[in-house]
Amino acid sequence: MQLLRTASVVRTILVVVAVAIAFVGGPVLLLALGGCAVTWHWKKRSSQNRDQSVIGDLAEAVDLFLLGTSAGLTVWLTLEEVAKHMQGTIGGTLREAVRRVNLGASLVETLDWLSSQHNGQLRLLTRPLIEAERYGVALEPSLLLAREETRQIRRRQAEMAARRVPVKLMFPLVLCILPAFGLLTVVPQLVSTLNLLRTPS
Repeated sequence: MQLLRTASVVRTILVVVAVAIAFVGGPVLLLALGGCAVTWHWKKRSSQNRDQSVIGDLAEAVDLFLLGTSAGLTVWLTLEEVAKHMQGTIGGTLREAVRRVNLGASLVETLDWLSSQHNGQLRLLTRPLIEAERYGVALEPSLLLAREETRQIRRRQAEMAARRVPVKLMFPLVLCILPAFGLLTVVPQLVSTLNLLRTPS
C-alpha cells in the first residue's frame, strides 16, 4: 500500500514537472522549431533560385556556343569568345576555365573540370564539347540536342513554379484575408447580438 502511494506521488510529480517544462519551454521550443524551419526553407529557396539561374544562363551559353561553332570557330576560340561576353552565374565559371587553359591545362581537362561545376548542370554543354575534342564527333547536332534539353528543363521549372503559386497564396489567404473577413462580418453580428441580449426587454 505504501509502495502504491509512493508510486502515485512520483507520477504526480512527474506530470507536474512535465507540464511545467511544456509551459515554460513550449514557446522556446516553438521559436526554435520555427527558426529551423525558416532557415531550412531559406536555404532550399536559395538553392532552387541558384539552380534556376544556372539553367537560364546555360540555355544562353548553349546558344552562343552553337552560334560560334556554326560560324567556323573551334571549341577553344568559341569558349574564349563566350567567356568574354557571358554574364551571370556561368560567365565567371567560363572565364575561370579560360584562365586554366592559359595557365597550361589541356582543353579536355578543363572541360572535365567545367562539367563538375554547379552541381554538374553544365554537363549538357560540356558533353558535346568533350566528345568533339576527343573523338571528332560532329558538334552542331549535339549542341542542338543540348539546347532542346535545356529548353525542356526551363519549361518544367516554369510549370513547377506555376503549380506552387496556389500553395503560396494560401498563407496570405489564411493569415490576412480570412481574419479580415471575420472581423468585417462575424464580429459586428456578434457585437449586435450581445447588445440585444444585454438590452432589458
